[in-house]
Amino acid sequence: MEFVWLVLSIAICVGLAWVAMRMEPHWVSKDGRSMLCSGQHIDAQGNPQGRWRETRVIVPEEGPLLIEQKRMLRRHSSYWHLEQQAPAKGSKAVFLLRGHDSDGTLAFMAVRFPARSRALAIMQGRLGA
Repeated sequence: MEFVWLVLSIAICVGLAWVAMRMEPHWVSKDGRSMLCSGQHIDAQGNPQGRWRETRVIVPEEGPLLIEQKRMLRRHSSYWHLEQQAPAKGSKAVFLLRGHDSDGTLAFMAVRFPARSRALAIMQGRLGA
């Protein structure tokens, strides 16, 4: 009987770990100008570089967006320009950002968040401006 409880507890732990890996961070301030979402770097050919990471986006009234991406317990800040919105797929909104990496070469980033988010109107407004 102890073996059954051991296997059951291991299965529950594995299931909870799987659910935790599938959850995406998302938070939006009341005015919609600061958000926490997922971001992924993209190379010039459109191939993803690495995995989706927790990303903080600050949308000022004018100018480029401030992006802070968490890597190895450190946050890296950079400025990015909003390029376009990807076609809607499911319940996620995806935007393409253009900027420069640490070497100064052209780089792209995709940010995604739920399509029902308050931030969607702000991002689309900046895109249309």
